[in-house]
Amino acid sequence: MDGDLPHLGGTSLPVALELVRAMLRDQGAWCRLEVGDVFTVHVGWDQYTCVRSDRPCADAVARTRELGLFPEQLTASPCAAEFDERK
Repeated sequence: MDGDLPHLGGTSLPVALELVRAMLRDQGAWCRLEVGDVFTVHVGWDQYTCVRSDRPCADAVARTRELGLFPEQLTASPCAAEFDERK
């Protein structure tokens, strides 16, 4: 994941991180960051963040808990296009 993100027109990882920061800070940015079925980051209107990977991420989940956040395993992101209530 340290290269370009092909489904974002080749957006680099540093740019993707800045987009997520802007979404979390409610600075007017909004998008779904997706690399096919491999990795996604969705930030909802309520700042809930859904991160999905096609691989187990036990270390990331543990670190998230250490930071005082509450990771949950979901079958689908409530921020995914098929669940988008803005349509």
